[in-house]
Amino acid sequence: MLTKDNECEEFLTIRLVNGTGARMLCSRTTVVWEVIRFSALPDFISKYKNQGVTDTEHKVHVLKQTWQQIPVSGQGASNLLGEAEMYAKAEEQGGFLVSAEYVLVDGDLSSTLNIRNSESFKYLDFKRTQPGVKKRKPKLRDETVGPFHDTDTLAPLKTLLNRSGTTTERVQARLLMDETRYPFTYSVSCLELLSALRECVQTHKQIYLHGVLHRDISLRNLLIKDDGKRQLIDLDHARYEETKKQVFYTTNSGSATEPRLDELQIYLAKSGFQVDVESGNFVLQYFPQLPGQKVGSLLEDIIDRRFGKGLTSFTLKDFGWPSKEQRKDYRELPNFMVKEAQGFIRTGTMRYMSWQVLLQQSVSVTEPFVHEAYHDIESFFWVIVYICITRKGPGGNRRLELQDEESDLSKAVDIAFNPDNMQQLGRTRRDYIARGQLNVLMKHFHKHFDLHDLITRWGKLLAFTSAYSGPDRDLIHHHTLRLLDEAISKLTKERSPEEEEIENGKREKRRKLWASKRRFPMQRYGMANNTRGAKERNGQT
Repeated sequence: MLTKDNECEEFLTIRLVNGTGARMLCSRTTVVWEVIRFSALPDFISKYKNQGVTDTEHKVHVLKQTWQQIPVSGQGASNLLGEAEMYAKAEEQGGFLVSAEYVLVDGDLSSTLNIRNSESFKYLDFKRTQPGVKKRKPKLRDETVGPFHDTDTLAPLKTLLNRSGTTTERVQARLLMDETRYPFTYSVSCLELLSALRECVQTHKQIYLHGVLHRDISLRNLLIKDDGKRQLIDLDHARYEETKKQVFYTTNSGSATEPRLDELQIYLAKSGFQVDVESGNFVLQYFPQLPGQKVGSLLEDIIDRRFGKGLTSFTLKDFGWPSKEQRKDYRELPNFMVKEAQGFIRTGTMRYMSWQVLLQQSVSVTEPFVHEAYHDIESFFWVIVYICITRKGPGGNRRLELQDEESDLSKAVDIAFNPDNMQQLGRTRRDYIARGQLNVLMKHFHKHFDLHDLITRWGKLLAFTSAYSGPDRDLIHHHTLRLLDEAISKLTKERSPEEEEIENGKREKRRKLWASKRRFPMQRYGMANNTRGAKERNGQT
């Protein structure tokens, strides 16, 4: 592959990370390997001889091979890969990609067009399920569930190869990524899990502010490193928008807002409410064209929806709104509504989709549905809920109860994450979020995931923002990061030095376990499997 220096370099695959995509001929058929530079192989072998595993002195890279959609214009592949281009647009992820290229076979671009025209496929056919044979429901898996998008690809192979007109043509591409990472399910503690999640949400915010919306937040797209750092990957379904919408309008002095502020406070006082000057100025900046009384009416609605009865006096901290300095990040946001005229394609991994994406339901019945940042944040939420329900604590294996399809846990997971269709899941998720039924799921959390308070508060935030297209929905990143920061701070204060030492030991064990699954060509270096050293490592005599 070509490196950043535009030089061709050979890489050696040492582990298959995800080979599910190799078994099918639909969608992106993604395959992922761990690879090393071929020139670094002797050093890896040396480390393996001495330690049994390799350390991080020589980086292990990740190679992703996927079939990407050819541009709609039909002019073939552009010089810059679609996903690689999204990483470039996101900017924050700079340096993550080492190389990106299209695959050539005998000098020709590897594409579905070439495969479709190949004579070797003319005898292929598809064996359908025999009538009367009941289809077995697929078993639940973690990282093997592929992303969904509205294209008719699950058709007989012969039909796919010969279909024309509406067929989605694809080209084979490879992306080389810097450093390997672990799935979120390998987190050694709730603290590491939430810290990594917090950084992924922060990354999502940063690339969103650069105009890139991920649109496929799922368990397999969230990774952690040995140092606990995070990585948000897979921008293949991302969308870029350079058009901005103004969110906050600031003034040079307070004089322009004082009359409206007085009107707002007088209106709220009639209902028995009082807000401080910071909160008043915040909401006036968000609704710059409306008179103070109208803004007061909108703020009263926010108070009723968020707080109900009880509190009567509110500050900026009570609302959880950003300070004047923090507000600079959200002054302008990408306006994805302008792309709606091009048609909406629903994307994401179904198991983690927002209920509004599943039902294609907008906040207002008068507005078309558009995938927004809120929907990705809800997907983050479902990833954590899924982990808390299906794993035996942080870093644990899948719970044994899931092996029994008739257990209460299996039934709960099937309903919440493995439904028969998107409409059914959308309605179920709407009940959990918008109708406050999350306790139905939280009672199944494993005892070592003490995250009930976070999930409850996060669920209430999602319930409010899913139904209200106001400042809190636009500031969904800020609110989510605030909740995660509070939960992380609490866990950090409660962790003892002994627990921290145990976590470090678990990280080292995780590193060795992950490295032990790599395979190197030992024969040429005198390390064949029948050698004494290999037998000792395998516990043989």
